[in-house]
Amino acid sequence: VDALTKAMRLDLHRYGIRVSQVSPGHVEETEFALNRFDGDAERAKIYEDFQPLRARDVAEAIYFIATRPAHVNIQDILLMGTQQANSTTIDRSGRPDRQEEED
Repeated sequence: VDALTKAMRLDLHRYGIRVSQVSPGHVEETEFALNRFDGDAERAKIYEDFQPLRARDVAEAIYFIATRPAHVNIQDILLMGTQQANSTTIDRSGRPDRQEEED
């Protein structure tokens, strides 16, 4: 996807078409964990105490890109929740959103 995005950006910039890439980390209410563990629901439970991004978080990033002035192009956004350091490093100490609800 990254190479395709860069190639499209090179091909289309002369026409004034902006091409951006949004790379979200784990997003709630997706089958990320099941896909990662080939459908193994037991192994996928590892993400239960982890607060992922919400679909709205990703949508807001896309909206931000789309509403920049014509002379601005957001090349890339790598978007992850604060408990996700990268694709393999996740803080599983508990979900901050659930802790707030309990207080």
